[in-house]
Amino acid sequence: MNGASHYPDMSHLYGSSAEKLARLRAPGGLLATFNDYGRELPPLTHRKECLNVHDGAACFESGDNHGNQVISLTVLHTIWTREHNRIARTLAGLNSAWDEDTIFWEARRIVLAEFQHIIYNEWLPSLLGSKTMQVFGLTPSSGYALAYDPSINPSLTAEFATAAMRFGHSIVDSQLTVLSPQHKGVYESISLPEVMFQPSRLRIKPFLDRLLLGLMWQPMQSVDPFVTEALSRYMFHGGNPYGLDLAAINIQRGRDHGLQSYNEYRRLVGLEPITDFHQFPSSAAQRLSTVYTSPEDIDLWVGGLLEEPIEGGVIGTTFANIIADQFAKLKRGDKYYYEYGPDINHGAFTTNQLSEIKKVTLSRILCDNSDGIEISAVSPNAFLRSLPGNDPVQCDSPLIPAMDLAKFVV
Repeated sequence: MNGASHYPDMSHLYGSSAEKLARLRAPGGLLATFNDYGRELPPLTHRKECLNVHDGAACFESGDNHGNQVISLTVLHTIWTREHNRIARTLAGLNSAWDEDTIFWEARRIVLAEFQHIIYNEWLPSLLGSKTMQVFGLTPSSGYALAYDPSINPSLTAEFATAAMRFGHSIVDSQLTVLSPQHKGVYESISLPEVMFQPSRLRIKPFLDRLLLGLMWQPMQSVDPFVTEALSRYMFHGGNPYGLDLAAINIQRGRDHGLQSYNEYRRLVGLEPITDFHQFPSSAAQRLSTVYTSPEDIDLWVGGLLEEPIEGGVIGTTFANIIADQFAKLKRGDKYYYEYGPDINHGAFTTNQLSEIKKVTLSRILCDNSDGIEISAVSPNAFLRSLPGNDPVQCDSPLIPAMDLAKFVV
């Protein structure tokens, strides 16, 4: 069974059912929060996953079961919770006649549009490169998009959900870097297993800002067949000397879900199949030959991680085609995709409203919703490291434009 909607509709924030959403809401059109000495954090919830680690530890409520798996996810969930409430409060001040339901649903509609815009405008280009973005029609339009096709099924494919999108497990570092104020070095490095289902550090006042700085500064690992032991040996260890092996889980999940072999997907995307293990690097060829009888047996997740990255992207051709095809279907097959106009979606944004949404970047979201204790400057593109051309700028810089919510006055 699926635990979340397949649409990019922020079910991790709002839940996937009316019952769940009702538990997450608060009066005034807001999402429920826990007031931690003046800071908004998601509501506390005593989940057994947290309590098993340290007596008295607590998790934070979220729209799905992933919000507490690792503290970096909890931080981002907190940021988006605050963004909803920031928008809801502003809308309430601008539209005094609105009731709390109108405020909530309008704020949610804007947050979903921001989220989708960040995916298509910032994250996907970094992942896929500009050429693949153009080939699959993924680049946002200057105005309304005209790509809707009601015959397209936007449901997630098994190869996307079970293999290709799990490339991210390869890029995870064994340590989370927490920066000192003003980017003046590393304050601490935390072993990843230490902060799995242990999000209580968020209650330490400067921690959220320092971890956000670290997430923006710390480079990802390369997309390759190597997975840190934090995920392949100690994941969710619960205090035991060992945990789960996420790499093995990925391989077995693909088989359980009936995925075809890696070579079959190469054929589907127009590539020549691998006929000899030695077409891979020598170290990989030796290991592959010890566990697979033939190159035709290689699992999709394994083979995809072995490919060289495409031009301008970070993943190989097979995964890039699977992911790009899926996001194209999510765009073209969803009439509520944020860029569509009133001819397609009767509840569409006006052109002025859409222009404001298209100003939004992840850096803007972080500036608006951090604790503001130690974050006053961020890189314009939060998905890229702070290097020349992406040097940190003040949050009020025109390089990080803010959305004008006055355009949403009715």
